Amino acid sequence: RALKDDSFDGMEDATKISYYTTRLNGLQLGLSYAPNTQNQGVTANTNYNLSSIRIENVFSLGVNYIKDFDNLGFGISATAEKGDVKNSYGANQTARNDLLAYDLATTLTYFGFSFGLSYGSWGNSLQQKNGIYSCDYNASLNLADQTCSAGGKGFKNPYYYTAGIAYEFGP
Repeated sequence: RALKDDSFDGMEDATKISYYTTRLNGLQLGLSYAPNTQNQGVTANTNYNLSSIRIENVFSLGVNYIKDFDNLGFGISATAEKGDVKNSYGANQTARNDLLAYDLATTLTYFGFSFGLSYGSWGNSLQQKNGIYSCDYNASLNLADQTCSAGGKGFKNPYYYTAGIAYEFGP
């Protein structure tokens, strides 16, 4: 799968070490460490514009808990990721924020029905600190003038939330 995989410019295929605990009373933990996201082995890199981002010392942590009570089930999970941007090179020497993101999710099952919710936040992870892409777009300014110092407002922290319902029957 890794050969010629170009999703996320191969960052998720960086050399890393991961550890998962055994599930104990419904609780499981996981930890992963990648020293450098550009160390991708044979993974394809589709970012050819010399603006690659190298993130070092990427720590990922995950925890989940599941419990079943006959026809009622409950699950909750959380993940977090932190890394240091070590280069932000390109034609304009743009600086970027470090990586810091988290996700939370929960699910409830009852007699074949499942209900799920999730929320995630990337904060200002990997967003540009300066330049034309560091602020929300302002239609009254030319693209070249789109900087926070020219009256543009800084980006809001991106986030997402999801909700879902499912029904399962049969073997």
